[in-house]
Amino acid sequence: LYEFLPEKVKEVWRKNAQVITGFNCSYKCAFCINSVRKCKYESRPAEKIINDIEYIVKNFNPLDIYFRDEDFFQDFAKAKVIVDYLIEKKYKFRWDVSTRVNHFREGMVDDKFLKKLIESGCWRLRFGVESGSQRVLDYLKKGQTVAQIKYAVGQCVKNNIHALCSI
Repeated sequence: LYEFLPEKVKEVWRKNAQVITGFNCSYKCAFCINSVRKCKYESRPAEKIINDIEYIVKNFNPLDIYFRDEDFFQDFAKAKVIVDYLIEKKYKFRWDVSTRVNHFREGMVDDKFLKKLIESGCWRLRFGVESGSQRVLDYLKKGQTVAQIKYAVGQCVKNNIHALCSI
C-alpha cells in the first residue's frame, strides 16, 4: 500500500509517518460519532503493526511516528508488545499516541510502564480531556474524572513526556 503513495507524501513520511494500530473506541462520549454508530474498539494485531513499522523504517526512516489509534492503551496487551518491540529494536524515531487518562493506574500505565515508554522513544501522549469541570465531563459521558486527568498529566510531567490535552 505504501508504495502507491505520491512522492510528496513520501517526503512528509520521512519526517512524520503514521501507523494505524486500532479503529474506533468503546467509550460512549456524548459528542462522538463512535457513540452514534455504536462502535466497539477494534485492535490491529501486533504482528501487522510490527510489519508496518519495519516497512516504514526501512523505506522512510522517519524522525517521528504517530501510532494512529483512538485509544492506543485500550488493548494493553498489544501496547506492551509494541513497546517491548521498539525497545528491542532500539529504533531512533520518536513516537506518540492518543489515549485516555483512565488508563493511568497500577498494572497499566504506571511508573514502571512509563519508564518503558520513554525507553522506547515515546515523547508525547495525546488526551481527549474535553473539560476541567466534572459536571461537564459527566454531561459529555466522558467516563473520566478531573482527578484522573490531573493524575495522568502529572505522571507525564514527572516522566518528561509531553501531555497534549484537547479541550
